[in-house]
Amino acid sequence: MLIAACAATLMTGCLAQDPAPKKAAPDPSISTLPKPTASRSVAPLPSTDPGAAAQKVAESWVKAYVGRHYADPNVNSYLGAIAPYSTPALVTRLRSSTDNTCSAVCQDYRKNKTVVSAQIDGSNIPDEAPRTSTQVWVEVSYEEQMDPDDDDAGDVPKGMQLVLVKVQGKWLVDKQIQR
Repeated sequence: MLIAACAATLMTGCLAQDPAPKKAAPDPSISTLPKPTASRSVAPLPSTDPGAAAQKVAESWVKAYVGRHYADPNVNSYLGAIAPYSTPALVTRLRSSTDNTCSAVCQDYRKNKTVVSAQIDGSNIPDEAPRTSTQVWVEVSYEEQMDPDDDDAGDVPKGMQLVLVKVQGKWLVDKQIQR
């Protein structure tokens, strides 16, 4: 009889439902936040890295700074072109350091109806460049182009290093380090 009781106990244990297994603690590497759906858009977090925004401003500044047109009313016309991409202090420094007299080169540009422009080859923020959340150095590579083309010179590859600062949430060129 003891054998029958043991067998019945074993059979009952095998047929009985096991209690639900205990849930493991959630893995902290897996987010428990709801996943965004197609009907719900999530704005990207703002970045402290200046990246593309600062580079775009630097490229636009170089185009405006290099650009000259034979019909410009005066030598300092470029100051108006760079103003949207510059700090007021930089425009003031350039205005005070630039003679508004049309030199022999300027007169030659007007006579030959020359237009000078910058063809941007690229820009970058070197890893070793100083940077903070409000200041960054950007290098811009470009070719200076002249029309009508000066056959002797051709397009001249050049580069500039610029210091940009963030003013009221907007990147602006504050210094020209190298031309």
